[in-house]
Amino acid sequence: MAGAVERIEQDIAALDERVRAIAQEFHDTYHQYLTKLGQSVRQQLILASYHICTKGYPERFLKLSFSQRQNLQQSLQKLVQQAQVQLIELIEAAYLEVASADEDEDEIDEDEVESDEVDSGEVNDATEPDETEATDTPDSAQASVSEFQTPEFQILEFQTSESQPLEPQPSGFESLELPFEQASAEQSEFQAHVPPEVTSASEEESPIAEEQKPIATIDVLDSPEAVAYWEERIEEGIVEMLQTLSHAANRLLQKASILPDKLPEPVLEVTAKSGLATEAVSGPPNLLNLLVETDDDDEEESAVTHIIAIQLRLSEIEFSDATLSTWRSKIRSLLARLVQLGRQYQKKQRERAIAEAEDAWRSSWFEE
Repeated sequence: MAGAVERIEQDIAALDERVRAIAQEFHDTYHQYLTKLGQSVRQQLILASYHICTKGYPERFLKLSFSQRQNLQQSLQKLVQQAQVQLIELIEAAYLEVASADEDEDEIDEDEVESDEVDSGEVNDATEPDETEATDTPDSAQASVSEFQTPEFQILEFQTSESQPLEPQPSGFESLELPFEQASAEQSEFQAHVPPEVTSASEEESPIAEEQKPIATIDVLDSPEAVAYWEERIEEGIVEMLQTLSHAANRLLQKASILPDKLPEPVLEVTAKSGLATEAVSGPPNLLNLLVETDDDDEEESAVTHIIAIQLRLSEIEFSDATLSTWRSKIRSLLARLVQLGRQYQKKQRERAIAEAEDAWRSSWFEE
């Protein structure tokens, strides 16, 4: 049966080549997709901001001076420019998360091995008195127990991230700067909503820091599971990026006195959540109409305020760009191929384990 194991190993090696090939296709496709997505996000965010300033709150926008209006527009453009760069960086950030997940699994395996060794030592210590008694008895026979381990398999259902969302993971993109009036204070407030371990892109790193910066490449995508995990991390990063950008733009509009000043911060955070509006509404895309009940200090009764805020939604962004929709279709096609490849990969791994177990059984078997 050694020949059977070798044949299965050759089949797995061929599947490994296919995994590397599809991983490269995913990398190239997502690079093109994220580049085009950044361009579409820029267009849609500026369009949504234009609608808020000219159709939603024209009186408030007209109260701004020429320099204030220009400063607001430049700040919005800078937000989008930074988001475009950070969208591309999601690819490398996902590589790092895959590499980190692999390291965590290795550490868990080492801990399990050490735990098994400790447990084995305790069992041996506990059985030493019995072994001593057995040697003292002439007619007693010493029993030796040979331990073996069978491979453990984790059958994974390959599904797209849309059908089985994972728990949110910290994204690899950096905080967006707010270069409007009182920029330093606004940016410090905004960075409270960004993972603390991420530094600003405007901060210059020393050569030592650059050398210590972890690097991961496409080589970490060495299995269908790793490719699927990498793809899911990118998709989650995209959603989080759109939410962060929406929130930053709304904060910028509020600081410029376009959105109501009394609008609570939790309301701004909720408006940025892409899952808040699940049904398409009439009107310009990527905008959200809300009726917010606020407490008035001068009046006993609460007042209801109509709010128009930015809420960038991936579905509407893709729908408005035919080229972007084409890249999304290609990603779906790659996912379907990955599902099929993953099932073949698991099947061959199972066959190899069975063949190796059969060889191990025959090598240790003897007739009494």
